[in-house]
Amino acid sequence: MKKQFFPLVIMLFLLLLLGTACEDYVTSTDPLIDRVEDQYLTEESQVPFIISGVKAKFSAAIDHLFTMAGVLSDEMFFDVAVVGATYPDFDSFNRGEMRDDMTHIAGPYNDIGELRFMGDDLIRRLESLEFEDADLANEAAFVANFYGGAFPRYLLAGYWALARNQPGGTIDNSAFIAAGTLYADAIEKAKTALTFTSDAVLIRTVNTFIARVYLFQGSYALAAQHAALGLVEGDAPFEALYSLVGLQNTWYHNAGRGRCNGAAAWRLSEYIEADANEANRLPLTNPNSTDGILYWMQDKYPSVGSPIHFLTWQETSLILAECALRGAGGGDALALVNSVRAFYSIDALAQVDMEVLIVERDKQLAFTGMRLIDQRRFDDAYGTWHLGDEAWRYFIIPNDERNGNPNI
Repeated sequence: MKKQFFPLVIMLFLLLLLGTACEDYVTSTDPLIDRVEDQYLTEESQVPFIISGVKAKFSAAIDHLFTMAGVLSDEMFFDVAVVGATYPDFDSFNRGEMRDDMTHIAGPYNDIGELRFMGDDLIRRLESLEFEDADLANEAAFVANFYGGAFPRYLLAGYWALARNQPGGTIDNSAFIAAGTLYADAIEKAKTALTFTSDAVLIRTVNTFIARVYLFQGSYALAAQHAALGLVEGDAPFEALYSLVGLQNTWYHNAGRGRCNGAAAWRLSEYIEADANEANRLPLTNPNSTDGILYWMQDKYPSVGSPIHFLTWQETSLILAECALRGAGGGDALALVNSVRAFYSIDALAQVDMEVLIVERDKQLAFTGMRLIDQRRFDDAYGTWHLGDEAWRYFIIPNDERNGNPNI
């Protein structure tokens, strides 16, 4: 008995000694060096770091979503004959079929939620700071409201739904918010952002965004009003950037040279066959295939670092042209459309109507997530939904949100 007791005492002593040593080690370690602890973020010196994080999250929130939107729309299609087309969810999107347990919908929805949280969290931090650098304070407030406020609400309204005919989303475990309310809130956030900048190009950028949202709501007079204040030829595009370490444009991996789960609709290559200069604004290339058929895929994003042009002067011109055709605003629709075509060395048109305008938007805004929304807008007057009336036209709110949110 004594022989068994002595080793046990030794073991307990060693364990006690080890525990004490571990406690001393933990309490005496230096502060973290691979991350910034939360309490230190509420300092003026850390605000540029937070701004960069919000911008990066915006970029992460749109690229995957927009590739999915391209396949759900008639802009792209899924075909297993295309080498790399292996994601079952994209096959379902191609058919307009939705399940709330789909792998690919959870990430984009969560990214939007995180973007919204980061924007609101930045606003909260700004309220407790006294800035020495007034320009930095204004930049932070602009980013918080435009990137972190307006954009996530716009994305929820335009791409998500609780049920097939119930578009909208949730914010911070809220009850379901209808798309119309989210669009209105996005506009208000964008208008708030305007109060924090005097930069002329940023002001025009925000007005183009507001014009887009009013256009999607069918408020053509207001869309024309803000588009008239929007981006003009010569202005640089407002971009989602992917040059940060570890941040890659998912178009490359989901519908591009890296892997092609979405081949370009045949009509897009036919545009180029009809006028070779269309390739200047609609770059395509050929993926490998196994059935001997020549497929096409987007080449707007040929690398993982390719930026996405989220807002451009060309879109502004097309908004003004559409509003003019609808009897709103004082723009010259033909001149506006031809100014966009001239930029790409494409011959001028002799006339323009709504059907022509829709085709011009199809070409100009290809592979930017816009076709899905345009299809819904133009469906009743200019054709039927390509997947039939029972197909989904939005992405279903994923089950982790449904299971974790007691209000839906």
